[in-house]
Amino acid sequence: MSLVTHIAKRYLNIPVYGGPYINKGWAHKGKGPRDLEEAALHFKKTLEKEVTEPSPFHIVFRHKKTNTEPWMIKVKLRSLGLHGSAVGYPVLVPNTPHFNALLWDVKHLIRLKPVIFTNGIPTEKDIGATKLCMFTGKFEINEAFRVNDEKVWGEQTSGFYQGNYLRDYLRKLSGITHISYA
Repeated sequence: MSLVTHIAKRYLNIPVYGGPYINKGWAHKGKGPRDLEEAALHFKKTLEKEVTEPSPFHIVFRHKKTNTEPWMIKVKLRSLGLHGSAVGYPVLVPNTPHFNALLWDVKHLIRLKPVIFTNGIPTEKDIGATKLCMFTGKFEINEAFRVNDEKVWGEQTSGFYQGNYLRDYLRKLSGITHISYA
């Protein structure tokens, strides 16, 4: 504290700006611990709070339009899968440093919800018997949700890429009507 500030506070009764942290937290009278024992008890209570594991996934909702956003923000939204015109559509994003950095850059446009695994993280045998509620974030495993394996894995061989089907389809799209295989 400078001499001028000291004199202004002590003798002239002039209010002096104390910085951005004045009257906040424990610096303010009447808040926080009054002695060392109370501070130790407060610190012990904060250590005893239950620490939960972070969720491996986030459910991300975009809640604002991107009309006035710069192109860099739109590129980041596209990489997250939130680039569509629909607002409020949920997207599942992994909780990794790369995606968290992208989410941090677009934090003013999105809302996060952690995925809560009520029955534990699913294993390979649980595929097809799971359900994720995108609005509550609860991921449940239940045999009542079991789906037929053909619906889960689909057909192993698709006719789209076999034979002349793809060639005929592309020619039809391009407007070529005469087809010869010679």
